[in-house]
Amino acid sequence: FGGSRVAKQSLRVEAYGTVDEANAALGQAKAGLEPGPWRDRIHGVQQRLFVLGAELASDTAGAQILDGTISSADIDVLEHLIDDCLAVTGPQRAFVVPGRDAVSAPFHLARTVVRRAERRVLTLAETEAVRPELITYLNRLSDAVYALARVTETWFEAARIEEVARAAVAKVTGRRCASTTASAPAPTQTTPGRWAAMR
Repeated sequence: FGGSRVAKQSLRVEAYGTVDEANAALGQAKAGLEPGPWRDRIHGVQQRLFVLGAELASDTAGAQILDGTISSADIDVLEHLIDDCLAVTGPQRAFVVPGRDAVSAPFHLARTVVRRAERRVLTLAETEAVRPELITYLNRLSDAVYALARVTETWFEAARIEEVARAAVAKVTGRRCASTTASAPAPTQTTPGRWAAMR
């Protein structure tokens, strides 16, 4: 915005282009989630990334006419998102190897792209004016996306444990039912009433 022309390989284009890549990577990760509050929150973050990219793509005159630019309130939103993720996962106690499941893997990839976008913006800030809020936002966003990856891994692990438990119960129940069917006497007046209830 603003009408200035810059080379395609300029640091500014590289910066907002990498932010665009980060947004696309985050969208790919979001697509793996079921519709609901978590997906909606990620969508909201993506909308703010568009605003961040627009500011990076603006010259001084263009930046002055932008509305709703990234502020401390946006950073607080990310902090709350991280806190909500930690409420699900608890503190990290071991290194996390990306790729535990198909849903978390794209979040880990998106995290690395956000980190790269942060580095590109820091490089731009060495030679041109960049508001610190943009750098802080990208820094906290990478942590938020990492926290989201851990949430999806927690969901995956919980579902896996539940599946194993259900299979174990079904196996034990199936054996018990087979044994009962083979050896159980026909209910009579001398058979405890609870036997029929168990059948």
